[in-house]
Amino acid sequence: MRGIIIFIVQFIFCSALVNIELFDLGRAMQTGSVVAFGDFNSDRFVDLVIASENNSAIMVYFWNTDRNTFVPSQSSELPLSGHLFNVIAADFDYDGRLDVAVASSDGLFIHLQQDTVDQDLIWQSRLDFAKPSGPLLAFDADGDMLVDLFGSCEEYTACVWHNNMISNHSMNIGEWGIDGFPLVPFGSHAFVDLNGDCRAELVTVVCLVNITYATYLFIYFIIAIIIIFIINTFCCYCTM
Repeated sequence: MRGIIIFIVQFIFCSALVNIELFDLGRAMQTGSVVAFGDFNSDRFVDLVIASENNSAIMVYFWNTDRNTFVPSQSSELPLSGHLFNVIAADFDYDGRLDVAVASSDGLFIHLQQDTVDQDLIWQSRLDFAKPSGPLLAFDADGDMLVDLFGSCEEYTACVWHNNMISNHSMNIGEWGIDGFPLVPFGSHAFVDLNGDCRAELVTVVCLVNITYATYLFIYFIIAIIIIFIINTFCCYCTM
């Protein structure tokens, strides 16, 4: 009885929370998905980066305080190519304006923001860098207050894209020593302070055995087959 009461209370409370404020994103949510957040026009409100439904382009949507909704910026869409890993909104060239980094199977592309005029974002030319093999994490690798990127490069080796935007608009890639272990293809990364010393630690998932991506796919395939077999066996047992 107590469990039923708790369930009813949680259902009512959670439903009330969900319905406190629902904002209509209009075409943004009808044709794509949110891939990044950030204040692109320095109005102290969070804006959205929306990827199109087929991941062919991204566009920034500003929060409009008068209409209480997100509206698309007047700037042109930023094209995408290949399989999209993730999008990072950060100030890569340390000019006080948010830029956009796109990690995909075709490469790492950084779009530097030049200026914002009303609802129009003015972008500089796209910068192309060494191709990652998975999602990237934004962090400061060497304490220079510039945004570096961490992730996997060839053969899922742990790599860091060192930020040299101020000097020559480059991102120099280098291997990051994790005792020679490759990163897990489907893993993720975090940059957090775990022990309270005001210095963040890099948390990632590595593979203790150096196996190829194809081997990973084969292992996941076998696991899927076993799960399907167990479910079918359980269903047959229930219908007997």
